[in-house]
Amino acid sequence: MRSKTSKNCMIIGQGIGGTMLAWHALQGGWRIDVYDEGALKSTSHHSSAIINPVTGPNFVKSWRTSELVPFARKCYQEIQTRLQGDILIEMPLWRHVHDIRAENLWRSKMMDAEYEDLISIHDNGFLLDQFRNANLFGRVDASFRINASELISSFRTLLKNEESLKEETVRLENLELGNGFVHYQGRKYDHCIVATGYHGVVDPWFVTDAYRPAKGEILLCRLNSFPRELMVKFGKFIVHLEDDLFWVGSNFQYDFNNEYPDKDQLSELNEFLEHSVVSPYEVEGHFSGIRPATKYRRPLIGTHPGYGNLHLFNGLGTKGFSLAPFFSARLIDSIKRGQVFETEAFRKAFQIL
Repeated sequence: MRSKTSKNCMIIGQGIGGTMLAWHALQGGWRIDVYDEGALKSTSHHSSAIINPVTGPNFVKSWRTSELVPFARKCYQEIQTRLQGDILIEMPLWRHVHDIRAENLWRSKMMDAEYEDLISIHDNGFLLDQFRNANLFGRVDASFRINASELISSFRTLLKNEESLKEETVRLENLELGNGFVHYQGRKYDHCIVATGYHGVVDPWFVTDAYRPAKGEILLCRLNSFPRELMVKFGKFIVHLEDDLFWVGSNFQYDFNNEYPDKDQLSELNEFLEHSVVSPYEVEGHFSGIRPATKYRRPLIGTHPGYGNLHLFNGLGTKGFSLAPFFSARLIDSIKRGQVFETEAFRKAFQIL
């Protein structure tokens, strides 16, 4: 039985953002409806879903990684137990340290207490043999990845079993908002959370120029002789999925005309494999997806300034699988307590002082 403080909520979208919102809402005993026309179309579905605490050419700790990464790990472990599937995959990330300057920087980071247990150097000869003109590989020990396809598909099944899934596209302009309620197609809710990813850019309720969508493209390839059960960054990412199947990418474009795979990007990824990887390869698929990145490089999460029961959960960008567990929990908890939670980027985007 639901408690008197539980909420009746509609969540629009079931990418990683909508999935994590639904998880925390169900954990809190809420009654929810998740509206999504089909998770297979989600950009999240084809993501490598790498949780990586050390990023960039200068090997810096990711934003708020000390709280985000442990929270994400715990959350995904709990979901894995509930779904009884292989969701969280322990897999170190090997990064190519391409020259002496980068090597000196990597080794200096290893001596920094803030990077303790995060990065290291181990025997990496088995990787040096796999790439042309390789120098050294450092290891990000605290990394792991999420089986995105398994997570979203299995959670979709859970929602169906809970009779909490509406397989339809919501026309946001048809939402009826009032004092403490949301109406949609004859259904009444206490709250509505919009988590439509890239499609949130055209959302009529949250109009902003803060979005800077990034289109990424990946290949699924057979690499018969490449080491398995690891992730490598050698300019681009190579991530083992199963057997001899690997995820290779991702290219990023900020100037694009559509959401479909691009032949030029396919050529670039093929060129990378031909020139950088020793193993022969066979392309199994070419996919693209658009990330809802922002010019602030931070998520847009908060409550509509005119309607206290309409909320936005968007702008997770390329780190959605790292950010979504923590920030979805914060938003759900704030709604439960009758409080307002807003990210700094949300306040900037909608000029909330």
